[in-house]
Amino acid sequence: LQSYDTANVTLYSAVMEDECWNGTVLLEDSLGLQEEADGKALLRYRSPDLQGDAFYCLEIQLNHISCHLDQIEPPSYCFLRSGPVWISSRPGIAVLFPMC
Repeated sequence: LQSYDTANVTLYSAVMEDECWNGTVLLEDSLGLQEEADGKALLRYRSPDLQGDAFYCLEIQLNHISCHLDQIEPPSYCFLRSGPVWISSRPGIAVLFPMC
């Protein structure tokens, strides 16, 4: 892991689960990677507040040099996708009582 290694993160939203990867792009960002004590790479990401009542999915593309060599097949860790996750909207009363 080098200090210049980054990951491109894309957050998608869709009404139907099977359309998540072709849905609306909500966010595109480039994040730095951190190194864990055992030398593994760590990516921390927290989504912005989401409107809800939709499926959300996350795509990560690493910018490590091994992911961009033309001579070899990129390793499987270069391109990661989450499964679609349904997030319901918060009820209106949650504004008054945040624990709802």
